[in-house]
Amino acid sequence: MLDQFIDNRATAEGLRSGVIGSHLDSFTERLAGLGYAAATVRSQLTLLGHLDQWMARRRCGVVDLNDQIVDAFIEDRVRRKEVHRGDAATVHHFLEHLRGQRVVGSPALMVDEWREMQGRPPLENNAGKVFLITNTLRPALEPGEEPPPSLASM
Repeated sequence: MLDQFIDNRATAEGLRSGVIGSHLDSFTERLAGLGYAAATVRSQLTLLGHLDQWMARRRCGVVDLNDQIVDAFIEDRVRRKEVHRGDAATVHHFLEHLRGQRVVGSPALMVDEWREMQGRPPLENNAGKVFLITNTLRPALEPGEEPPPSLASM
């Protein structure tokens, strides 16, 4: 689908090979299905290409993408005077697309629900009563496991 909007094959392949690249075709298909003009789709793909490069420089993977990362990206573009009207909405729309595809998590999921999505059994004595406050789909911890480093500490 990306090839229908990006004429340069090398550019399309470059977009596909990035951090978020494997999800751009489905997002493009969604935009086309919603009736977005070709120029708008190209503009949004260009912005997402910048997001991809920004995330790669910060060693973020697609599962790290959340509202805070999106806000930091937009703030960086504002500081550089590179932000355009609609940029924040575009990146948040992409984030919602990833959430709908269950690539990234919602802001808060019940631990058992999240573990079930991952094909993992529920934690013992949890009964789904504890919330996992995260925007990323990282494995929930078993008793005694150490948590991964937080993106907030980067």
